[in-house]
Amino acid sequence: MAGVPFSPVTHYVKNSFAGGGGFSYATNPIDYDTAAARQAADLDQWLNAQSDLTFQPLVCDMQAMDPMFMEPEAGLAWADGASGTLNLVLGTQSPDGDIRDVLSMYDDPGAPFKVTAVNLTSCYPGGGFGGRDSSPFSLLLALAAAFTNGAPVRLALNRFQQFQTGLKRHPCAIKGRLAVGPDMGIVAVQAGLEFDGGGRKNLSPYVASLAALCMGGAYAVPRADVHAQAVQSANAPGGSQRGFGGPQAFFALETALDDVALHNGWDPLALRRRNLAQPDDTTVVGGPFGQSLRLGEMLDVIAAHPLWADRAAIKAAHAQAGRVYGTGIALSMEAYGTGGDGVIASVRLEQDGSLSVRSDAVDMGNGSATTLGVVIGPILGANAGRVAMGDYTLFGQSGLVTGTTLPDGQKGGWDVPMWTAKGVGSSSACLTGLHQVHVVQETARALMALCVRPAAARLWAIAQPSADSVVWDAGTLRLRVGSRPGLSLAEIAAEAYQASLPVATLGHAFFQGDWLRADFPVGPGGAQATLSLDGLALFFDGGAAQPLARRNPQPPPAQAARWSRFVWAPSANIVGLLVDPDTGLVRVENVVSVLNAGRVHVPQLVSGQSQGGVAMAISYALLEDMPPGMAGPADGTWNLNRYHVARLADVPLATTYFPGGRAQELIVLPEVPMDAGAGRGIAEAVMCAIAPAISNALRDATGRRFSSLPMTPDKILKGLRA
Repeated sequence: MAGVPFSPVTHYVKNSFAGGGGFSYATNPIDYDTAAARQAADLDQWLNAQSDLTFQPLVCDMQAMDPMFMEPEAGLAWADGASGTLNLVLGTQSPDGDIRDVLSMYDDPGAPFKVTAVNLTSCYPGGGFGGRDSSPFSLLLALAAAFTNGAPVRLALNRFQQFQTGLKRHPCAIKGRLAVGPDMGIVAVQAGLEFDGGGRKNLSPYVASLAALCMGGAYAVPRADVHAQAVQSANAPGGSQRGFGGPQAFFALETALDDVALHNGWDPLALRRRNLAQPDDTTVVGGPFGQSLRLGEMLDVIAAHPLWADRAAIKAAHAQAGRVYGTGIALSMEAYGTGGDGVIASVRLEQDGSLSVRSDAVDMGNGSATTLGVVIGPILGANAGRVAMGDYTLFGQSGLVTGTTLPDGQKGGWDVPMWTAKGVGSSSACLTGLHQVHVVQETARALMALCVRPAAARLWAIAQPSADSVVWDAGTLRLRVGSRPGLSLAEIAAEAYQASLPVATLGHAFFQGDWLRADFPVGPGGAQATLSLDGLALFFDGGAAQPLARRNPQPPPAQAARWSRFVWAPSANIVGLLVDPDTGLVRVENVVSVLNAGRVHVPQLVSGQSQGGVAMAISYALLEDMPPGMAGPADGTWNLNRYHVARLADVPLATTYFPGGRAQELIVLPEVPMDAGAGRGIAEAVMCAIAPAISNALRDATGRRFSSLPMTPDKILKGLRA
């Protein structure tokens, strides 16, 4: 029903008191809703009684945005009525979810067409993260196959139809206020966020929930009252889209901070530095940040960069030439994952000594396949020669079960050896850097312990060596101490297959604030070793998976279920731009992005993700005008002649800043020991702070605040004439 919120609705209230203690979503799970309403009212009354605070309104809105696939959605389907098997060839972001949804669509006992199994060939989806996650297109394709008497059917959207029906980034309106004390310290954030979810629920309420968390930004916020909801409408449904609510929230907060700084005569960098979150601070939810954020280091880089340090001189030089120029900064700290993530992968030593990786993740142009192939190299001596993505069969081979009540009547829980809290989820670029890499690496370590080192021990005629007693040297396995000859993977593989050792491992991992750890028999003679996995299965040559029961599970902290998110991708941006006061046209001259990426597995992919994020953010902020209702793509006449996206001329192309030129420079902080070798989900990080930095630069150039996205020439001219 139009205007009715999709469930769940999010309300995060945090109220810290002098001397310690306080109220938050994370620390008050019992009767939270009733207590939160009372705390929110008390907070509002307390704030209104303060006489020394600056109250800055939070008022902004943004239209829908199309994911802009490289090609619209398309697929093939054919049914085998005799076996009840439905075959799909489909570009999808969530193959496991699509299969589950298709089966549920046909599970009515009275259904005239029976489907008992789905075979899905997952194709490259053509980019567009978030536009093919729980897309209704998959269901329509599966439904069409029921009416063709077993003949194949092809369903394909053209670009007009994709604009008309495809998932969008949510339109959003944000209202509230930011309270800041005379010492530049943030006192409170109060905000209401309303997302247009369209006609189908999809992931809309969860996007709103993450946006509520992001209203705290990269800062220590002692008090918050954030209400977020996604409402049903007649518009196209919203999807997860790149940023998952973060771009909307960061835009509101970062533009408000600049307005506070201007109102009080403060330096905008100093205001942000005063409030930076530290690892022992808590989010607006009340959960810990708990990571090495390095936000101060990022601001140090920003402060020293000539695009910021010399901004007054650059502006004066443009003014002397008759041009209107401005500089803006913004921070973001995108949270990633889902708050409870299950991931799975397998690693195999082939008979020829090559390695292969299989993952249920989908590569959407984010380089997941490349990354998962190279991260096993330091563990197994070589990169994977083959990487298969979108393998939805993996979880079914793990032997694991999910659910609160199991088929045998047991209650699900970590004390049940083959139970896990979550099987798998949809794919995203951000999940690769930490989650998918982790499970592939742990699964590779299990293969090293169960196959590679035992085979090497047989060839060397010694007891199985420990993990730290061997080393890979240019693809050859050697003992650190001893005179045994080095072994190639081909030699090790031949022995492993001859000796009937397990030649592949399948690992499942669960993350919620931390990885679950458990003991598995991976040592000599079945000795137990601890892995950051909750499930492990073995494959012998030609055989089915043989799951192993875990022992001594060490689950994540129970309270982490109330923390919302717990891993962060910090980014800071500078934008320098020109605006033509006669036409309202804006040209972004320079973008500098500073990123805390943790361990960078493939530098070229990080650079590529950053470049894509810059182009997408410029497009989102300035160009992509998509009115709601029949004034927009709903009428079926919209294509790229009406929906304008960034082109080469709109995006700085050089990769190193130089005075007088146009560039997008990426500065990645070097890895530090506190990263513990883990990467971060960076695909969305660079994008999130660019739109507010553009708005802040426009404010610097024109003296006007533009807070409605996209900031089109018409809006800019109207603002300049106001």
